[in-house]
Amino acid sequence: MRRFLFVLLAVGIATVGFATPTVEETVTEITVLTTATYDTNEQFRYAVDKFHEDYPDVAVRTLALDLSTGSAMTMDALHEADLRPNIYWDHPSRVSKYMIPGYALPLDDAIRGLDQYNDGILDPYRHDGVLYGIPEAGQANGMAINLDIMEEIGYTVPENWTVDDFLEMCELVKQFYGGEKWGTFMYAKTMSGDYMINTWWGAFGAKMFAPGDYSHTTIRETGGAKVHEFYQLLASNGYIPPGAATLADGESFGMWGEGKFAAVPFFPGWVETYQKIGVDRGFEKFDLTFVEFRRRPANQCRYISPVQR
Repeated sequence: MRRFLFVLLAVGIATVGFATPTVEETVTEITVLTTATYDTNEQFRYAVDKFHEDYPDVAVRTLALDLSTGSAMTMDALHEADLRPNIYWDHPSRVSKYMIPGYALPLDDAIRGLDQYNDGILDPYRHDGVLYGIPEAGQANGMAINLDIMEEIGYTVPENWTVDDFLEMCELVKQFYGGEKWGTFMYAKTMSGDYMINTWWGAFGAKMFAPGDYSHTTIRETGGAKVHEFYQLLASNGYIPPGAATLADGESFGMWGEGKFAAVPFFPGWVETYQKIGVDRGFEKFDLTFVEFRRRPANQCRYISPVQR
């Protein structure tokens, strides 16, 4: 059974994976706790297909991962019910507490291809030198532009655009669609996925940490307040859906797949999943492109904050 788990992890589907040690036995199915599905996630589909090249008779069953609280509650519940999955694919902040000796499966001696990783890449996933998880390649978070909306409102995103340009675009969306579509999304219900909207911090020069110093956050002294003033401006001007504070990230991403937002921070790797959701709900697939967030320092931005209005 061990090799089954190693092959699936080795092709890169696990942000951090673990499996409970078991004795050798005939296996007809393995379970993966994940938000991915075979139909909507290209990376997961590739991994399962490669796995089936070696083990065509072993089924791969997914267990739905609930991220509504931002915690590991799904894995916690499965653990307490003695229904642990074979592989846990999730963010390191949740998986890490399960990567412990005697619980997670040591991977060094059985996963093939570990020598293909660059030096030091696997170090964060080791405990006393033993490997218990496999990292997944990350993605760059950029600004996804709905080109269909841009064409309808007659707007072209300029090079090196500023927050002022972004707000101009949001106003055009508001005037054109009258509350049926919005300039961007915002959500606060889900305690997971905030990394998406937090991309705005960099646009205002705010930094979570000082370079090389993770002892304390630096959001306050680097302009974090300006970011939250900007969020309030989006709400007061009607550039985000009403009641955004009660929206979950998945709800907002689903609305994006329906073509409801003009420009949002997004991962390229998520496009297929959420556009398919939109199509399944009866909406047409829209053209899009990705651009960088604005580059100018916050003190060069002309926009007026709610405090100054």
